[in-house]
Amino acid sequence: MSRLSVYSQSLPEQPNKVLCHADDIARTLAEVGVGFEQQPVPAAVVPGVDVATLNAECQALTQPLLAQGYVVDEVISLKAAAAPAPELRARFGAEFRLDSEHISLFVAGRGLVSLHLDEHVYELLCERGDLLTLPAGTRHWLDFGEPATVGVIRLHKPAQGDAIQLTGDAIASQFSRLEEWT
Repeated sequence: MSRLSVYSQSLPEQPNKVLCHADDIARTLAEVGVGFEQQPVPAAVVPGVDVATLNAECQALTQPLLAQGYVVDEVISLKAAAAPAPELRARFGAEFRLDSEHISLFVAGRGLVSLHLDEHVYELLCERGDLLTLPAGTRHWLDFGEPATVGVIRLHKPAQGDAIQLTGDAIASQFSRLEEWT
């Protein structure tokens, strides 16, 4: 079940709000310009499935996004036994932003997406079927766990640059890792 916890950035030990219902999560994130919805994912999509199978099975989910001008940035499909989690943590574990609007479509497993918006941090436990749309420039970080068990399709709107831009803020180290959410 997806879950959203909202923290004051100065008090990472105690959330101000915890939400477990998709409609409440979507409404709360919409208030800060972030999109959240849930999509049905085909049963054949499981953590670690090969990327070709994942793409074929999820075509009905990605085609409408491609028609809206998104392009696939990357597809990550990992099962715990073969997951290079330290590499993923090194890449996504510090706060960063992207110049383009970005979507993460979780199709298997789970991941923790933390958004740093104004004076708050929104920690969103994303699971199968969660589609998260972040506006360009949103400061955030991701954790897929260690070991990682996840299937996620990352898409973005073409912009001048879509490379990860680290913010230099150490805030990610003050907040939860995915293992703490089990």
